[in-house]
Amino acid sequence: MPKTPFLFLLSVFFLLFQGCFHGITYYYRPPQDSTTIQYQYSRTAQLDQTIKESSGVLFVQDTLLITHGDSGNPPILYVTNIQGNLKKRIYIKDVHNLDWEAIACDKKHVYVADIGNNTLQRQQFSIYRIPLDLTKDTLFPDKKIVYVYSDQKSYPKHRNHDAEAMLYIEPYFYIFTKNYGVKGTDVYKVDSRKDSVQAATWIAHSYLDSYVTDVAYNPQKREIALLTYGFVYIYQTQLDSNLFKNATLTVRLRIPPSQTEAITYSNDSTLFITNEKGRIFTLSLFYKRRWRFLTNF
Repeated sequence: MPKTPFLFLLSVFFLLFQGCFHGITYYYRPPQDSTTIQYQYSRTAQLDQTIKESSGVLFVQDTLLITHGDSGNPPILYVTNIQGNLKKRIYIKDVHNLDWEAIACDKKHVYVADIGNNTLQRQQFSIYRIPLDLTKDTLFPDKKIVYVYSDQKSYPKHRNHDAEAMLYIEPYFYIFTKNYGVKGTDVYKVDSRKDSVQAATWIAHSYLDSYVTDVAYNPQKREIALLTYGFVYIYQTQLDSNLFKNATLTVRLRIPPSQTEAITYSNDSTLFITNEKGRIFTLSLFYKRRWRFLTNF
């Protein structure tokens, strides 16, 4: 400890200011690049009233949304258009909806993440791989990926292992937690190729203003959009251990606190957001050209 109280307080302030937090994790809020981007957020539609909740959402086939409820709801995927009109219900056989919280896809499959843990009692978490066939009324999962948190020591003491947000970038899933203990989010990586129960690998942490409820990914721009209660964060970053440390925050948008639970990209500049009451919101991004004056001729 420094010899004088003043130097000790100064050193503490310096550590907090630099971003040191929770061991090797980071307490970063990257600067927002507000000179090149503007945005518009608006309510645009309402899901069919038979869809009781929208806990995850996915934009597919250029015009459709797939959504689902969380705990207490049946294992059903609802297919709607972007106006919220219900087109199809697809029942997922041989699974339970313990707490479905997120959905992702590739060209052949959808992945439903049963990863919610509001009671902090769960010890294992599941991701179901389901054929992407919207012509069927019933589908069966062809694989179940099961993981535990590598740093889980006791139940229900650990308060950072609830999650509602998942990305899939082949061959890995990225789980973003909804922390009740150390505020912010922790990011874990899960290998989709493994058949046995695996320990999710921790890769990053960041402070955020509110609980993370979903995440979306734009591969063309290497951009992630984090949805929380009250904010949307859009980062340009790599999905590695420097995920937040080296990120550029292009948008930090305050949104109405309407229990927004799901977010998905429809194109490079448009995202759809849903909340538990079935409302559909649109976030439109407008990129401005940055003019630079020549200084050397």
